[in-house]
Amino acid sequence: MTQLLRATLLAGVMLASASPGDVSAEGGRAAFYDPSYSVADWEAIARAQASWGNAIDGWELDPNGFYCVKPGMLIGQRLWLHSSSGVSASCTIGDMVQSHHVASWQSKWVVEVSWNLFVHLGLLQHNHVEVAYALPRPVVTEWYFEETGHKVSAPFWEYWNRFGDFELSVTLFGYPISEAETDKETGLITQSFERAVFEEHPNGMVVGQRVGVHACGAKENENIHVPEELEAAGGRYFSKTGHAVWGEFLEFWEQFGDERESIMTLGYPVSELFRSKDGLLAQCFERSIMELHSDGVVRLRRIAAELS
Repeated sequence: MTQLLRATLLAGVMLASASPGDVSAEGGRAAFYDPSYSVADWEAIARAQASWGNAIDGWELDPNGFYCVKPGMLIGQRLWLHSSSGVSASCTIGDMVQSHHVASWQSKWVVEVSWNLFVHLGLLQHNHVEVAYALPRPVVTEWYFEETGHKVSAPFWEYWNRFGDFELSVTLFGYPISEAETDKETGLITQSFERAVFEEHPNGMVVGQRVGVHACGAKENENIHVPEELEAAGGRYFSKTGHAVWGEFLEFWEQFGDERESIMTLGYPVSELFRSKDGLLAQCFERSIMELHSDGVVRLRRIAAELS
């Protein structure tokens, strides 16, 4: 759907007191969808999303034709809205926010609603609405990615989304490029993403495969010498693998503030610095390959996509 951004952008979502009978509420500005979309259009979108598995069990169309959108909620789930004009209404989740838009969305609005609901709530006069929930809040256990046409379900979804930041997860793992499937050699359930491959172990733990090791084992690039004064120059030597990391790559590796997270997500270094075939400064890690681009930004290579 084409979204009309007529509402003033919200600098941040503010907490508000709960309405009577409700456990919690969020307050902020609402955005509205293009008025040309009719109730029939919303229902068509909801049916399409439901066919992709993005709906709650037993979901139903909204009896009043009031539809809304909020990240983390599935088709058929309901919200209770109360505007500053004193008007209240319930609405049904009828569409999803694409994963790469979630962070931007959350910085601007508390909810997006259909045009008929926007008018009904009196938000044209004063755009502020409280969105109330009843506990427990819905827990999303899977997500369909329109970008690649694949679904990610628990426990891989929880692992992919554990940072609570869609853009960061896309940066680290990429979009799914396969469905979950059983590996014929190991018998483990695996799923491939652009920059990672997840596997579920018998104890329920999800682990990222060492795709960096597989990709770098056959690389034909000459290592760049790392000076012995590495530590003094701001670098770090990893005795476990006998390699050093420094500069922008070290900053990227340490971004989580928790070494265990860095090891689990990126892995230990398994090479020194080298020039890739594209002429980029690069370094291999157990579960990733970092590349320093001309704009000074470190990005992870789409190695799982290349290996698939």
